[in-house]
Amino acid sequence: MGQTTSAFMEDEEHQKLIINNIQSHIYYKFINCLFIHKIDLRILDDQFNVFCEKYKIQNHNELYSLLLFIKEETNHLYHKFTVDDPVLIGNLFMFVIYYMKLNSLFAYMNRVLYLMLATNKMRLSIKGCSFDEESKDFEMKTDLLIEETMDNQERLEKMLLLNKKIENISKQMNPNYVYMVESNVYHDHDGDVLNFSIIALN
Repeated sequence: MGQTTSAFMEDEEHQKLIINNIQSHIYYKFINCLFIHKIDLRILDDQFNVFCEKYKIQNHNELYSLLLFIKEETNHLYHKFTVDDPVLIGNLFMFVIYYMKLNSLFAYMNRVLYLMLATNKMRLSIKGCSFDEESKDFEMKTDLLIEETMDNQERLEKMLLLNKKIENISKQMNPNYVYMVESNVYHDHDGDVLNFSIIALN
């Protein structure tokens, strides 16, 4: 998809904050988990509109549609972004940072993700006990369950790391600055990957 830049204000570069190697399926699952709790859509709308106005977002309708799609869809194991616009992908990730910082959601996300990790491990024990050891496909079912559990654990660990990186960036963001997003999407053997950075302007 190449590299694109969404300029929020034109001024000299002040500071650049970077999160690289965000896999598309981690991007989707993280955003879905962030909005999985019950929220007042009116408050979300208000905060989204303030964000778009502050950062002069041009594609706000498409951005909000993508946000709602990710929020409402439960199965996000995409290895390719569902949109071909790196600006849109980068702007939504910028809103995630803005939203989490505004509502102090980093500890909340940690709790959600650790709970999902614990549930994933319990699922291995509970579901594994339900298999008939005398069944011809017992070994195959067990292997598939273990593989699925390990995949889920790896995904959740990556989401925990992403949460920490977003929190670190948010702590470095100066409330007196506006920001420019640079987003680069490329494809590797595991699927689409986002390299994301914001440049603080004063």
